Amino acid sequence: VIWRYGPRLFSGRRKKKKKRGPRIVLGETLAPDQTAADLLAQADGLARDGNLRAAIRKAYIALLCELGDRKIISLAQHKTNRDYLNAVRDKGSLYTSMRKLTNTFELHWYGFVSAGEADWNEFRNGYQKIFKSDG
Repeated sequence: VIWRYGPRLFSGRRKKKKKRGPRIVLGETLAPDQTAADLLAQADGLARDGNLRAAIRKAYIALLCELGDRKIISLAQHKTNRDYLNAVRDKGSLYTSMRKLTNTFELHWYGFVSAGEADWNEFRNGYQKIFKSDG
């Protein structure tokens, strides 16, 4: 009896992996297969082209995506930078590092303060520092 009906009983128990649709992070629509590494590579390209303000924005979006992929934060179209920052408030050094990157991003993106090479390098190094300890 189990041989005959067993497969039907257990086939419904497997969860099908939900396909990920496009994500919208800070108003930017990301392809379903776009990774944080892809976004960071795009940020590096923008920086090489001299568009440091856009590079910082793209790297900040990469940061949020990486934290989302690691299930540290939950990405949502309606969330603000402060919502994401508050989500890691109890995570000690991550909060401190992310607060600094958030402030830098907001200063150069919303504050329209021009970004220099040193600003980009500091942001990039701060990003790498967050994930260096995780490997």
